[in-house]
Amino acid sequence: LLFGIFYTGSRTVFVLAAVSNICMIFYRIKFSKKAAYILLAAFVAVLGISLALAFLNVSPFSRILKINFGASTFIGRFLYFKDAAPMILRHPFGIGYLGYFYTQTTFQTGVYSVKYIHNDILQFALDIGWIPAAVFAGAVIKSIFSKGVSFENRVILSVMFLHCLFDFDLQFIAVFMLMLVFMKRDSGKTVKIKKAAVLSCATVLAALSLYFSVALALFTFGKTEASNSMYPYNTDNLIKMLKVYGGTDEAQDIADSIIEKNEYVYYAYAEKARAAYTEGDFEKLIKYKGLVFNYAPLVYNEYKEYCYMLINGITLYNNAGDTESAKICKRQLVLTKQRYEDSLEKVSSLGYKIDTKPRIHFPDDIEEYIKKLTKGE
Repeated sequence: LLFGIFYTGSRTVFVLAAVSNICMIFYRIKFSKKAAYILLAAFVAVLGISLALAFLNVSPFSRILKINFGASTFIGRFLYFKDAAPMILRHPFGIGYLGYFYTQTTFQTGVYSVKYIHNDILQFALDIGWIPAAVFAGAVIKSIFSKGVSFENRVILSVMFLHCLFDFDLQFIAVFMLMLVFMKRDSGKTVKIKKAAVLSCATVLAALSLYFSVALALFTFGKTEASNSMYPYNTDNLIKMLKVYGGTDEAQDIADSIIEKNEYVYYAYAEKARAAYTEGDFEKLIKYKGLVFNYAPLVYNEYKEYCYMLINGITLYNNAGDTESAKICKRQLVLTKQRYEDSLEKVSSLGYKIDTKPRIHFPDDIEEYIKKLTKGE
């Protein structure tokens, strides 16, 4: 079991496993020194083998040697927490399932894209609000310190709770149920419910579960259209369809559908912008790219793409003798550079400490083109 834990390559799990097992061993000494020494020997043996494999650079054991507080993945956790804190404070009742994922581009102070915040308590607060998050955290902490809970259960519960603060364990229902097993459960009230009511509710829930399981399974296995026909409100599925049909009329309908259901998905505006560029409609291009930057101010590739579109537009309008339209494109090009520079000012110190640092400059050819424009003016 210990070998399997170390094999996960999770450095947080490694540290928690080491500390908790040492606590268990010392606790066992009180009851049986022989058993404690056997456990200690087994622990040291597994630890030794794991470290040997780590020094031999065998993956994933090699990650054990990379434990440090300056690691990008560790710092990234605190960046996610810091960025999400204002959202939590502004939304005491939460922003719904995956709300954090879809809105993060509007408030992030670093370049990252994560579906979950890597902290289950904060995830509860983001999804369903302060009260459920506080109640759950309070119930776990109370169980850890309750007199009726054994030492072993306290250690296990503490490890699970601490790991929940740096990862998204409770998305797996099995882990959630396992945590409930180790919590103090004998202080609640017993409520009797009629068998008919239980069966009725169970039947309805089973039918709903089966229906949505089929819809989500179709999405998982790439049957996007079939999934959409069963459940047209799955934004992830619509985004997948948008990427499949990109550049077609169908993509425009899908983009409109996404925007109607979820205004924060910048991919939809980007698709509308690309369609406008293909049609030579620079007025709409400017409009939709503006919306892209409103909802995703740090997505560098969108700025770069837009700059090349504007440069092509300037060339086309100049060749056609339309100097006014060319001027508009030139003005937008200069403003786009300024807009990106303004967005970089919002990047926090933590945002520059993770591996995916924001790019400071546009490609040289774009920078040179803008420099010539500003000198010409």
